[in-house]
Amino acid sequence: MIDNFFNKFKLKNMGSVIPINSSRIFTQDDAEELLPVVKRLTERAATTVTDLQEQLRWTPQEEPLYKRLSNKIESTVKIWATKISRLGCEPRGIWLVDFDAGEGWFSWRFGDDGLNFFHSHKFSIDRALFSEELPT
Repeated sequence: MIDNFFNKFKLKNMGSVIPINSSRIFTQDDAEELLPVVKRLTERAATTVTDLQEQLRWTPQEEPLYKRLSNKIESTVKIWATKISRLGCEPRGIWLVDFDAGEGWFSWRFGDDGLNFFHSHKFSIDRALFSEELPT
């Protein structure tokens, strides 16, 4: 019902309205439609963390800046995970996102081109390449 509501209000040149703060079951098409948003959020956060880690690398641990940089890295990752969760996805690790498909998970990791992996709920740790038969 909610999906029907949002589908009726696609904004011209802006794409679909994305419901937030709700758990979702994704079809492969749903997950692929949301993937550019997930990629953009992840790329921004990963770039920020990489830049902060580079600064941290050259900062002595005794310096107050070291603690501030460490805290900023931690908060950047937490904010990223919160944003991913609000989209109805599951952050499963640093820059690893799962989309619940009901019978398993479509999986994407920063650096992947697309949703190249699917794993069942039973085996949620391992990512397996898409097989010929995916849940729809």
